[in-house]
Amino acid sequence: MISRVIFAVFASLLLFGCVTDRDRERRDFDSAFYWGNHSRLKVSTSPQVLCADADNSALSRRERGECLLALFASYVRPGFTSQQMQSAFPDTRWLEGCSLEKIIGVGGAVDFDWMSGAAFCLRVCPDKTGWSDWGIEFTLTPDQRGVTLNDDDARAFLEGVHTNRELRLAEFVLFYPVEPSVENGKVSLSERFTSKGVGLMVHP
Repeated sequence: MISRVIFAVFASLLLFGCVTDRDRERRDFDSAFYWGNHSRLKVSTSPQVLCADADNSALSRRERGECLLALFASYVRPGFTSQQMQSAFPDTRWLEGCSLEKIIGVGGAVDFDWMSGAAFCLRVCPDKTGWSDWGIEFTLTPDQRGVTLNDDDARAFLEGVHTNRELRLAEFVLFYPVEPSVENGKVSLSERFTSKGVGLMVHP
């Protein structure tokens, strides 16, 4: 009986240590962002108009990218289910002009919490090399059934047709360029949307 109690106490201490380390890592990561309550990309334009413009091949890549990011910034929130995504996106034909892939590993730093779920990257109107200056990185909460999420799951989630109602959008990051300045040259920004708020990071 005593050995069981000692084991339980030891296991609790290990768990407490893990939680503490995880919280510390999250706090340190969050401190790299400038936090606020609103996105600089938020607009009052209806989601119908934004979806249509994001799918309009007559518009420039910049215009389409700005429309899609404004759509996310204005109508999507962390914690959304696939069904709620469907309400935010009345039309998802713009997905055909984007590349969508799972992020398996990264060589450098990322602007999202890697531990928050399965990570994916959506790039708007990518060039021949697969690159675009406008994109969205997002994480989906781990599947409670232990099923590994893939690109098809991410697409179905964005389209609002994923059948797993427990799956949720953990957080997402919008990245985009800003007009270059004489002093700083080309600058890009990323806005990270979490339950805490919107975190801004500047990339020179």
